[in-house]
Amino acid sequence: MKKLTILIFMFFTTLIFADELTSTAKEALVVPKGTETKKNGVSPSLSASSNFVLNDNRSFIGQEDGSVITFGLSLKGNLDFFYDNHDLRLAMDVIEQFSKTPVLDRFTKTTDNLKIELTYLYHISTFWGPYAKGTLETSILPSYYETVDEQMYQKPDFSTKRTNSMQIVPSLKPITIKESLGLFYAPLKRKDITLETKGGFGALHTMASGAYFVDDNPTTTDVIELSEFKSFNQAGSSLSLNVNGSIETKSVITYDLKFEMLTPFIYDDPQERDSWELTNYDASLTLSTQLTSWLSINYQLKLVKQPQLIDEWQVQNNIMLSLNYLLIGKK
Repeated sequence: MKKLTILIFMFFTTLIFADELTSTAKEALVVPKGTETKKNGVSPSLSASSNFVLNDNRSFIGQEDGSVITFGLSLKGNLDFFYDNHDLRLAMDVIEQFSKTPVLDRFTKTTDNLKIELTYLYHISTFWGPYAKGTLETSILPSYYETVDEQMYQKPDFSTKRTNSMQIVPSLKPITIKESLGLFYAPLKRKDITLETKGGFGALHTMASGAYFVDDNPTTTDVIELSEFKSFNQAGSSLSLNVNGSIETKSVITYDLKFEMLTPFIYDDPQERDSWELTNYDASLTLSTQLTSWLSINYQLKLVKQPQLIDEWQVQNNIMLSLNYLLIGKK
């Protein structure tokens, strides 16, 4: 946890330092050959948003008495460096969301995600060239299986614990690291739509030992069984697609669609599944519209499937009315 705190601190310190360097870099702006849409220099940005919702019911038909409280915080940082045909992009996203309901009268975590991404592209022309990319994604805080009444839990080693708040995933677990290299192709670069695809060789590492999930046996009514996630490594063909832009109507709606897949041909699966059965998918859709300069409505859909970790689609929806704070960069 200490190492992660230092890493986040260094990232945001770099953004502040880069913001000071931007004015110096602008003195020598040059349009490199074949990359007329970009200019040399450093472009840092850092924004924060927060949201809070309170709903209170008293003797209202069909509703539990009490308050529903939801609040959250997100941070988004980017540091883009462009020089001649070299394009380096560093991004960090942090999302935290908590809620409390009358049924479960304590705050519980509903969303928790940290993602750091480093991408390097070499522009042979405006539209294409080789690339290398690395991504780290994890949860910052521990996760708990919450119940109203105390329950008996049993781990695979047959150790037991009775509680109404069982920690099943520690902080920084599981950690997923992705690497890929190959060629990128970006045929569209407009305000309303930007399209960029990448394809090549990729690797996926998931470190999940020490993290558990509920795998309850219905025949044992007096205990809830837990199973442990398994760490694994894969390598194979990688493909990604990113489409984003803004649509101007009465208000400006921005969108960002991302899709990644990795079909492994290097793996070790005890269940002896083939490459297609073990294909990993990671997709997200983000929609946002600004109501004012400081207030926005945001929607995010996230779909993940990692068959060697859990052979089910992981689906997450978030709708937030957010207060926005631009700390570094341009509006």
